[in-house]
Amino acid sequence: MDRVKTIRLEVPRNKILINLLQEVSNLKLNKSLSTSLSGLSPQLVISHSTIDAPQLSFITDNSKYKEFWNAGNLRFGFNLDDNQRVIKTKEVSELNLGKEKVKFVSIEKLSNVLTGNLKELNHFGINFGSKLIKKKSYLKFRTELARRSNLYSYPTGEEWPFLIPATKEEFDSKIKDESIDRNPKFELVFSDYHPEPLIQFDVETRLNRKKLEELFPKPFGIAFEGLEEMFRTVFVKTNWNGVILRFDLGFRKQRKDFGYWIIKEGNRY
Repeated sequence: MDRVKTIRLEVPRNKILINLLQEVSNLKLNKSLSTSLSGLSPQLVISHSTIDAPQLSFITDNSKYKEFWNAGNLRFGFNLDDNQRVIKTKEVSELNLGKEKVKFVSIEKLSNVLTGNLKELNHFGINFGSKLIKKKSYLKFRTELARRSNLYSYPTGEEWPFLIPATKEEFDSKIKDESIDRNPKFELVFSDYHPEPLIQFDVETRLNRKKLEELFPKPFGIAFEGLEEMFRTVFVKTNWNGVILRFDLGFRKQRKDFGYWIIKEGNRY
């Protein structure tokens, strides 16, 4: 069976972002940033180039299978080539999220604050909703991804499926070994909460809640309802032509990894 072996995230050239992500323990720089999860797939590779907007390619054993989708200017799919058409957009300095108005933080400030304070990339993902892509198209992508990976539903019912890195044997059957560090996971969020497509990095930090709230007070940092005790969210200013970059900054010693909870309580698609 065809299987996703690598997730390749390509972003517009930004040395500061790449250097910042190099700080996390489970990403190493060797031409590109990449994980080295022994015996597990998929691996994550992050690179930057002269493209105008990010794209996400799920590279499979069968390189002849090519299919892609667009949510706004975010292009994603299987075994993508480099032919991407982007609609130029104006830069914005703030977002309206429900009743909250959030201001973007510069990548320079984020780097200055977080350098030396990042631990591990817990998961990364993409967010978009029905205003950007038809639900039928989203479900088609989710189905194709589930056929080629260990993709699980979120246990509490939200449309936040997680792809958990696994061995070939676990892909053919199920994940049992809870002793393995499987981070970073991949999260797929289908929601209209954000006005534009979004790429998120959820990272564990060495900073506590009080410190992160001091560093990123409103409107530069926010907490999502029900997750206030877990992480602080920051939106980062980029030149990504309508694709948003978000960092969720986990508080020091505030949460346990939830990967095996998803495996046990969620359902594999």
